[in-house]
Amino acid sequence: MLSYHVRYLFAVAKERAILGGMQSALKFPPIPVEQIFAQLHEQVDKVSAFLPALDRGEGTDDNCYRGIFKGLLMEARDGFTNAVEAWKAKDYRRLAWATRSLVELKIWTKYVLASKDNALALNREYDVDGSNLWALLKPALNTDAGQQLFAQIFPIPVSEMTTKVQQHLDSIGLTGDEDYMRMAQVAKEVGLAGEYKYTNAILSKFVHATGLSILVVPEQAQVMMPMNCIGACINVKQILDDIQAHLPKVGLPSY
Repeated sequence: MLSYHVRYLFAVAKERAILGGMQSALKFPPIPVEQIFAQLHEQVDKVSAFLPALDRGEGTDDNCYRGIFKGLLMEARDGFTNAVEAWKAKDYRRLAWATRSLVELKIWTKYVLASKDNALALNREYDVDGSNLWALLKPALNTDAGQQLFAQIFPIPVSEMTTKVQQHLDSIGLTGDEDYMRMAQVAKEVGLAGEYKYTNAILSKFVHATGLSILVVPEQAQVMMPMNCIGACINVKQILDDIQAHLPKVGLPSY
Protein backbone atom coordinates (compact mmCIF):
# COMPACT_ATOMS: atom_id res chain seq x y z
CA MET A 1 0.00 0.00 0.00
CA LEU A 2 1.27 3.45 -0.83
CA SER A 3 1.94 5.73 2.07
CA TYR A 4 -0.34 8.72 2.60
CA HIS A 5 2.13 11.26 1.30
CA VAL A 6 2.76 9.30 -1.89
CA ARG A 7 -0.96 8.94 -2.60
CA TYR A 8 -1.45 12.62 -1.95
CA LEU A 9 1.44 13.35 -4.27
CA PHE A 10 -0.41 11.58 -7.07
CA ALA A 11 -3.51 13.61 -6.29
CA VAL A 12 -1.58 16.87 -6.40
CA ALA A 13 0.03 15.90 -9.71
CA LYS A 14 -3.33 14.98 -11.19
CA GLU A 15 -5.47 17.79 -9.87
CA ARG A 16 -3.01 20.58 -10.54
CA ALA A 17 -2.28 19.20 -13.99
CA ILE A 18 1.49 18.96 -13.62
CA LEU A 19 1.63 16.16 -16.15
CA GLY A 20 -1.18 17.37 -18.38
CA GLY A 21 -2.84 20.45 -19.74
CA MET A 22 -6.11 20.18 -17.82
CA GLN A 23 -6.93 22.85 -15.29
CA SER A 24 -8.47 21.55 -12.08
CA ALA A 25 -11.35 23.28 -10.39
CA LEU A 26 -10.42 21.74 -7.05
CA LYS A 27 -8.51 23.86 -4.57
CA PHE A 28 -6.07 22.31 -2.09
CA PRO A 29 -5.54 23.86 1.32
CA PRO A 30 -2.05 25.28 1.89
CA ILE A 31 0.39 22.88 3.49
CA PRO A 32 2.04 24.40 6.61
CA VAL A 33 5.57 23.42 5.66
CA GLU A 34 7.34 25.96 7.89
CA GLN A 35 5.30 24.84 10.90
CA ILE A 36 6.10 21.18 10.24
CA PHE A 37 9.81 21.98 9.96
CA ALA A 38 9.71 23.90 13.24
CA GLN A 39 8.05 21.03 15.06
CA LEU A 40 10.76 18.61 13.97
CA HIS A 41 13.71 20.96 14.49
CA GLU A 42 13.80 20.45 18.26
CA GLN A 43 14.05 16.67 17.94
CA VAL A 44 16.74 16.94 15.26
CA ASP A 45 18.75 19.32 17.45
CA LYS A 46 18.60 16.80 20.32
CA VAL A 47 19.97 14.15 18.00
CA SER A 48 22.89 16.38 17.00
CA ALA A 49 23.77 16.94 20.65
CA PHE A 50 23.48 13.19 21.32
CA LEU A 51 25.73 11.94 18.50
CA PRO A 52 29.04 12.09 20.47
CA ALA A 53 27.58 9.51 22.87
CA LEU A 54 27.78 7.00 20.02
CA ASP A 55 31.44 7.60 19.25
CA ARG A 56 33.41 4.39 19.12
CA GLY A 57 36.04 3.99 21.79
CA GLU A 58 39.55 2.71 21.33
CA GLY A 59 39.94 -0.88 20.21
CA THR A 60 37.24 -3.22 18.94
CA ASP A 61 33.70 -1.94 18.80
CA ASP A 62 31.87 -4.64 20.75
CA ASN A 63 28.50 -3.12 19.99
CA CYS A 64 27.89 -3.27 16.24
CA TYR A 65 25.06 -0.76 16.57
CA ARG A 66 27.16 2.25 17.59
CA GLY A 67 28.52 3.07 14.18
CA ILE A 68 25.32 2.08 12.42
CA PHE A 69 23.07 4.24 14.57
CA LYS A 70 25.43 7.17 14.42
CA GLY A 71 25.55 6.95 10.64
CA LEU A 72 21.78 6.65 10.29
CA LEU A 73 21.14 9.55 12.66
CA MET A 74 23.69 11.79 10.96
CA GLU A 75 22.25 11.01 7.53
CA ALA A 76 18.70 11.62 8.77
CA ARG A 77 19.73 14.95 10.31
CA ASP A 78 21.54 16.00 7.15
CA GLY A 79 18.60 14.87 5.00
CA PHE A 80 16.31 17.08 7.07
CA THR A 81 18.74 20.00 6.71
CA ASN A 82 18.84 19.49 2.94
CA ALA A 83 15.05 19.45 2.78
CA VAL A 84 14.76 22.69 4.77
CA GLU A 85 17.41 24.47 2.72
CA ALA A 86 15.96 23.19 -0.56
CA TRP A 87 12.52 24.46 0.45
CA LYS A 88 13.88 27.90 1.22
CA ALA A 89 15.77 28.03 -2.07
CA LYS A 90 12.84 26.57 -4.08
CA ASP A 91 15.27 23.89 -5.27
CA TYR A 92 12.92 21.06 -6.22
CA ARG A 93 15.78 18.86 -7.47
CA ARG A 94 17.66 18.96 -4.18
CA LEU A 95 14.43 18.37 -2.28
CA ALA A 96 13.57 15.34 -4.41
CA TRP A 97 17.05 13.94 -3.75
CA ALA A 98 16.78 14.54 0.00
CA THR A 99 13.31 13.00 0.20
CA ARG A 100 14.32 9.92 -1.76
CA SER A 101 17.43 9.43 0.37
CA LEU A 102 15.32 9.60 3.53
CA VAL A 103 13.04 6.85 2.21
CA GLU A 104 16.12 4.68 1.76
CA LEU A 105 17.40 5.58 5.23
CA LYS A 106 14.05 4.55 6.72
CA ILE A 107 14.34 1.21 4.95
CA TRP A 108 17.87 0.62 6.25
CA THR A 109 16.75 1.61 9.75
CA LYS A 110 13.93 -0.93 9.77
CA TYR A 111 16.29 -3.52 8.35
CA VAL A 112 18.97 -3.20 11.04
CA LEU A 113 16.40 -3.02 13.85
CA ALA A 114 14.86 -6.31 12.74
CA SER A 115 17.81 -8.42 13.94
CA LYS A 116 21.47 -8.32 14.92
CA ASP A 117 22.27 -10.46 11.90
CA ASN A 118 20.89 -7.67 9.73
CA ALA A 119 22.99 -5.11 11.58
CA LEU A 120 26.09 -7.22 11.01
CA ALA A 121 25.14 -7.56 7.35
CA LEU A 122 25.04 -3.77 6.99
CA ASN A 123 28.41 -3.54 8.74
CA ARG A 124 29.79 -5.97 6.20
CA GLU A 125 28.22 -3.93 3.42
CA TYR A 126 30.63 -1.11 4.28
CA ASP A 127 33.53 -3.30 3.20
CA VAL A 128 31.65 -4.75 0.23
CA ASP A 129 30.93 -1.24 -1.06
CA GLY A 130 34.56 -0.27 -0.47
CA SER A 131 35.86 -3.26 -2.36
CA ASN A 132 33.42 -2.61 -5.23
CA LEU A 133 34.59 0.99 -5.38
CA TRP A 134 38.23 -0.05 -5.41
CA ALA A 135 37.61 -2.59 -8.19
CA LEU A 136 36.00 0.14 -10.30
CA LEU A 137 38.91 2.52 -9.71
CA LYS A 138 41.76 0.07 -10.31
CA PRO A 139 41.70 0.18 -14.15
CA ALA A 140 42.01 3.97 -14.11
CA LEU A 141 44.74 3.85 -11.44
CA ASN A 142 46.78 1.53 -13.61
CA THR A 143 47.25 4.32 -16.16
CA ASP A 144 49.94 6.99 -15.94
CA ALA A 145 47.35 9.74 -15.64
CA GLY A 146 45.54 7.84 -12.91
CA GLN A 147 48.72 7.32 -10.90
CA GLN A 148 49.66 10.97 -11.22
CA LEU A 149 46.25 12.03 -9.95
CA PHE A 150 46.42 9.48 -7.13
CA ALA A 151 49.80 10.85 -6.07
CA GLN A 152 48.32 14.35 -5.78
CA ILE A 153 45.63 13.09 -3.40
CA PHE A 154 47.22 10.35 -1.29
CA PRO A 155 50.62 10.26 0.44
CA ILE A 156 51.43 6.67 -0.60
CA PRO A 157 51.98 5.06 -4.03
CA VAL A 158 49.18 3.18 -5.79
CA SER A 159 51.08 -0.09 -5.37
CA GLU A 160 51.24 0.32 -1.60
CA MET A 161 47.57 1.23 -1.39
CA THR A 162 46.69 -1.80 -3.52
CA THR A 163 48.59 -4.04 -1.12
CA LYS A 164 46.87 -2.54 1.92
CA VAL A 165 43.43 -2.88 0.39
CA GLN A 166 44.06 -6.49 -0.60
CA GLN A 167 45.38 -7.35 2.86
CA HIS A 168 42.24 -5.87 4.41
CA LEU A 169 39.93 -7.78 2.07
CA ASP A 170 41.79 -11.00 2.82
CA SER A 171 41.53 -10.41 6.56
CA ILE A 172 37.73 -10.11 6.44
CA GLY A 173 37.18 -12.86 3.91
CA LEU A 174 36.15 -10.80 0.89
CA THR A 175 37.32 -11.57 -2.62
CA GLY A 176 36.31 -8.22 -4.09
CA ASP A 177 33.71 -9.83 -6.34
CA GLU A 178 30.83 -9.75 -3.85
CA ASP A 179 27.63 -8.07 -5.00
CA TYR A 180 26.19 -5.27 -2.91
CA MET A 181 22.75 -5.38 -1.29
CA ARG A 182 19.97 -4.14 -3.54
CA MET A 183 17.71 -1.54 -1.99
CA ALA A 184 14.63 -3.03 -3.64
CA GLN A 185 15.32 -6.37 -1.96
CA VAL A 186 15.99 -4.77 1.43
CA ALA A 187 12.73 -2.83 1.10
CA LYS A 188 10.88 -6.05 0.34
CA GLU A 189 12.33 -7.72 3.44
CA VAL A 190 11.00 -4.96 5.71
CA GLY A 191 7.60 -4.70 4.04
CA LEU A 192 8.24 -1.42 2.22
CA ALA A 193 8.64 -2.67 -1.34
CA GLY A 194 5.62 -0.73 -2.61
CA GLU A 195 6.61 2.54 -1.01
CA TYR A 196 10.18 2.24 -2.26
CA LYS A 197 9.06 1.37 -5.79
CA TYR A 198 6.75 4.34 -6.18
CA THR A 199 8.66 7.01 -4.29
CA ASN A 200 11.90 6.07 -6.00
CA ALA A 201 10.26 6.14 -9.42
CA ILE A 202 8.54 9.48 -8.82
CA LEU A 203 11.38 11.34 -7.12
CA SER A 204 14.02 9.99 -9.50
CA LYS A 205 12.30 11.92 -12.29
CA PHE A 206 13.77 15.06 -10.72
CA VAL A 207 16.95 13.63 -9.18
CA HIS A 208 18.33 12.51 -12.54
CA ALA A 209 18.55 14.24 -15.89
CA THR A 210 15.31 12.84 -17.30
CA GLY A 211 13.19 14.19 -20.12
CA LEU A 212 10.79 15.54 -17.52
CA SER A 213 13.46 17.25 -15.41
CA ILE A 214 15.14 18.79 -18.45
CA LEU A 215 11.98 20.22 -19.99
CA VAL A 216 9.75 20.91 -17.01
CA VAL A 217 8.91 24.50 -16.18
CA PRO A 218 10.34 25.13 -12.69
CA GLU A 219 7.10 26.62 -11.43
CA GLN A 220 5.30 23.39 -12.31
CA ALA A 221 7.86 21.18 -10.55
CA GLN A 222 7.81 23.40 -7.48
CA VAL A 223 4.13 22.59 -6.95
CA MET A 224 5.27 19.17 -5.75
CA MET A 225 7.62 20.58 -3.11
CA PRO A 226 5.22 20.93 -0.15
CA MET A 227 4.27 17.26 -0.33
CA ASN A 228 7.91 16.23 -0.68
CA CYS A 229 8.67 18.26 2.43
CA ILE A 230 5.99 16.38 4.34
CA GLY A 231 7.37 13.08 3.08
CA ALA A 232 10.87 14.05 4.18
CA CYS A 233 9.67 15.04 7.66
CA ILE A 234 7.57 11.89 8.09
CA ASN A 235 10.57 9.73 7.30
CA VAL A 236 13.00 11.71 9.48
CA LYS A 237 10.68 11.48 12.48
CA GLN A 238 10.12 7.77 12.00
CA ILE A 239 13.86 7.10 11.76
CA LEU A 240 14.59 9.12 14.91
CA ASP A 241 11.73 7.57 16.87
CA ASP A 242 12.56 4.01 15.84
CA ILE A 243 16.23 4.35 16.75
CA GLN A 244 15.47 6.09 20.04
CA ALA A 245 13.17 3.22 21.06
CA HIS A 246 15.83 0.65 20.17
CA LEU A 247 18.88 2.21 21.84
CA PRO A 248 18.15 0.85 25.37
CA LYS A 249 17.51 -2.62 23.91
CA VAL A 250 21.15 -2.87 22.84
CA GLY A 251 22.66 -1.24 25.93
CA LEU A 252 23.21 2.21 24.47
CA PRO A 253 22.24 5.59 25.96
CA SER A 254 19.20 7.36 24.57
CA TYR A 255 18.61 10.97 23.56
